[in-house]
Amino acid sequence: RDFVMGTPSNDFDFVTNASYEQCDSLFTPNFHLHAVGETFFGGVEMPNEYIDLAKYSAVPGVYYGHTPLPADRTPSLITDSFERDMPFNALYFDPYTEEILDFHGGIRSIYDREIKSMVNPDIQMKTDVNSIVRSIRFAARYEYSIDKELDKVLRTHGMEYLKNYPKNIFISNLTKLFNSGYAQRCGKLLTEYGFWPFVVPSLTHSQQAEQYQRYLIEQMAVFDKEVNWKTIDNSKAYVWATLLKPRYTELSASLSAEAALAKVLEEQETTAELSDSLKDEIAKIINIGLSCPGVRILKASFWAVFVISKEIRRKAITYSSHISFMAIANTI
Repeated sequence: RDFVMGTPSNDFDFVTNASYEQCDSLFTPNFHLHAVGETFFGGVEMPNEYIDLAKYSAVPGVYYGHTPLPADRTPSLITDSFERDMPFNALYFDPYTEEILDFHGGIRSIYDREIKSMVNPDIQMKTDVNSIVRSIRFAARYEYSIDKELDKVLRTHGMEYLKNYPKNIFISNLTKLFNSGYAQRCGKLLTEYGFWPFVVPSLTHSQQAEQYQRYLIEQMAVFDKEVNWKTIDNSKAYVWATLLKPRYTELSASLSAEAALAKVLEEQETTAELSDSLKDEIAKIINIGLSCPGVRILKASFWAVFVISKEIRRKAITYSSHISFMAIANTI
């Protein structure tokens, strides 16, 4: 995909019919292949690049009977292609012939600037719910339109299928959307398809849901600015503390700070798996650093000065102490 688009990439995925032992023997002692499972061998981190290596996959059994599929179910390059989520992610490059192998119209989808599913979109989105989130991410990233059939499924059944989204990958995958540099476009798509209550379940409990959702959309622009500065690391804790802050403020009117925070995290855990360390970090940021949207906590050993740029320096408010300082960044 990146090769066809002319986009540089250091992320290489390889598929093979070779055994684990044959693959591992290709690497030097300094770069061992880490076995993960029977079909996915794992990755090798090398200077300036990361290599994922896997055996050919079989077509997911649930697809049979719902879409045209190869009669031969023996794992091969073609069956492996059906394991991908979108046609432009099912492009293969043969390093020996230097040919691009395209079994599903992936190149056409790039030139058409369109997000499509690999098979019947209803079956695929129901079976692989992560494809829903990835569809949003790629549509926002490349500013592609979403195919009519896929669009219909997302509008009709999207929220229903997202109820089965794996909790253990929720935080990492959704944080990617907000740290992408195109969070604002993601936010608009989440609004268009009505997916915000999946991302932030507190919306369904809030008495100020309309204002809350408007805040979330506005915050996407703040995230994009922070990423584009390339000077701020939007940690998972900062992202989710920012998204949950309005609900915490609402609950604090009738509950203690501790009870309000516990309630907010409990609501979020209906869709996401939150580690104790992440919950602690979110709590610290909400209680200390998010007195208003866009505030950043930065730790320093003694004191620090935060310079955003000379054009908006007059708008930046700095505060220092022996452990931290805050800068209001969303006024830009």
